[in-house]
Amino acid sequence: MAGRRFPNLGAGMVALLFALIFAMPASAERQHVEERPSVYGAIESVSVHNMSEQPLFGSVVGRAYLRAQGGVNFHSQEAITGFAGTTFHRTSKFNTGSLIGAAGGFDFGDFRIEGEYLYRENDIDSLTGGVGVGGGEGSTHTVTANFIYDFDTDFTDVDFHFGVGLGLAQVSLDNVTQGGMQLIDDKDSVFAAQLLFGVSRMLTAELSANVDYRFLKTADPEFRTVAGGNVRSGVEDHSVLFGLTWHLGSQPTVKPSKSSSGRLADTRKPIRSAEQSTPRSADTPSLALPTVPREKQTFLAFFDWDQADIRPDAMKILIEAAGSAKQGVLTVIRLTGHADRSGPRRYNQTLSERRAMSVKNFLIEQGVAADSIVTLGRGENDSLIATEDNVREPKNRRVEIILP
Repeated sequence: MAGRRFPNLGAGMVALLFALIFAMPASAERQHVEERPSVYGAIESVSVHNMSEQPLFGSVVGRAYLRAQGGVNFHSQEAITGFAGTTFHRTSKFNTGSLIGAAGGFDFGDFRIEGEYLYRENDIDSLTGGVGVGGGEGSTHTVTANFIYDFDTDFTDVDFHFGVGLGLAQVSLDNVTQGGMQLIDDKDSVFAAQLLFGVSRMLTAELSANVDYRFLKTADPEFRTVAGGNVRSGVEDHSVLFGLTWHLGSQPTVKPSKSSSGRLADTRKPIRSAEQSTPRSADTPSLALPTVPREKQTFLAFFDWDQADIRPDAMKILIEAAGSAKQGVLTVIRLTGHADRSGPRRYNQTLSERRAMSVKNFLIEQGVAADSIVTLGRGENDSLIATEDNVREPKNRRVEIILP
């Protein structure tokens, strides 16, 4: 067997996986101040007190992941030629084959680093250059370090990515025969590089699906023939993979304050009109006074993690909000959905929109006019409690209902 050998590819796989980096535990207490447009034409500040963060044990910077994948591959035909005094020349043509593998890595935001193992297998369809029918099998084990860049799209939960991979390939030509005679049964390990690009879509906060393309090329592996000669070949392979990725990492939960309420009331008093503040005698002429805007009310409905279903405690608040909405004359009811920072940003944007729509549907069931409701999703923006990334914060999983 010619060429350098790396028989233990499993050890190489372990060596290419990267250690997870955890942030130091932290504890902080904040007073969050929200500025909101007021019905009085100014900006009002609503302070939310008694919302303290608990220690963030093992808070993660970025997020680790594991991926299982498989698909089909198309091995280009390869020339097998002799060298070092060996006269040999065949051209091998391969059937469409299959591949399977796994990867593990770390997501730094727009950039990822991962270790990947793939196994490709193709039957030899024919050999030209000799006498008789050819057969056999070609297989390739690859272990690569992949460097991947993710870039945004106009879709809230879809990402495109591209990258390169560098590593080792163990290339085998197994039981290669022609005319009933065995020619080669050997393997070699060589340098390998690949280009990759693909698309992924979040299914849940912790699971995504991906479709990827790989182009693999290796240095020329060298083999020994059964007759003792020296030959070399090559690998150029096109692959299409389908995978599922599990997004891992510590996601500590911050406990909600026991004193928290589902409703934030406007503390400003409405302006009283002259008619309200000054008694009027019977002989005083009646004056047409402008309509006084009623007191603005803000309600909060909270949600379970990664859910858009209305909780029983939130139903009570929404029933109260619906009752207030049906009193008097309303112009627009604004529903703003929010999510915490656990999970991918694009997924959380969609989740916040779903939460707002759930509240809208509930209010409509309670008799609120659909055309008076406007929904908006803010994703991870405008948090009630400021947290690190990948932290599950119950108070940030909410829909804010504002009645003008």
